[in-house]
Amino acid sequence: MSPFDTASPAQLLALVLDDQWDAALAAGLMDYVPQPGDEALRPDHPDLPQRLQHAQQQLQRAWAAR
Repeated sequence: MSPFDTASPAQLLALVLDDQWDAALAAGLMDYVPQPGDEALRPDHPDLPQRLQHAQQQLQRAWAAR
């Protein structure tokens, strides 16, 4: 995925779950804003919006601590 691609929320979650943080950032993780229906994008992860927001918060805290 090139830095100019924006991944779907499901793709972002897959990257986060695989600990591919650089790829998730390049794919637009920090630009993710939950939308109605996102919880249905991955039936195995109905918490998709919360997981992505948690990942955003973790990264923001890590950057702030530097």
